Amino acid sequence: MRVSAAAYEEMDFSRALDAALAITQLGNRFIQELEPWALYKADEDAEEATLRAHSGIVVAMEALRIAMVLLAPAVPG
Repeated sequence: MRVSAAAYEEMDFSRALDAALAITQLGNRFIQELEPWALYKADEDAEEATLRAHSGIVVAMEALRIAMVLLAPAVPG
């Protein structure tokens, strides 16, 4: 986030957008590795699997929220 904010201050929009998009890539990688859809189907403790799946989705959604805040200055209004 700091990289993107600093880049916006320096009017380096390409670097700011790259930093914001890097957050979405990390969130995507995280959700692909966690595979919350598979956790729901697992034969392990259903309550624990559900909690892990929900937690993973919350983390991915927070990454998306942060990316959207950082991308907002570049999105036409």
